[in-house]
Amino acid sequence: MAAQVTDGVLLAVRAAIAETLGLDDDAITAEAGLEGDLGAGAFELLEVLRRIDEKLGVRLTLGEVAAQGHLVEEAVGLNARPWLQGDLLMAAAENTCRCCTVGDLVAAVREKAPRPRHPAPSG
Repeated sequence: MAAQVTDGVLLAVRAAIAETLGLDDDAITAEAGLEGDLGAGAFELLEVLRRIDEKLGVRLTLGEVAAQGHLVEEAVGLNARPWLQGDLLMAAAENTCRCCTVGDLVAAVREKAPRPRHPAPSG
């Protein structure tokens, strides 16, 4: 039996992937490759990103996900051209999906998510 996951970001990302791909949450580990292990393609990755935005209020770009997957050249190219559409967008999503893991998505969310503000000490 898998260890219980209590990390809220990982749980939300796993839920977004499970809903998109029709998988059981337990099959989705941080080490799982989006394409190789989970069978996600470009369309599914874009849908997962939409669901993450919906669930967590964090809008990720493909460049941000690619950067977490250590696709440095891909990330630089994607961040320089955020307006990609059509075939170019799908090719970028496919390449990102091929090389990234669930953990890369989680890291991208954590990096972009707003940090909780701690109240200033009174007194």
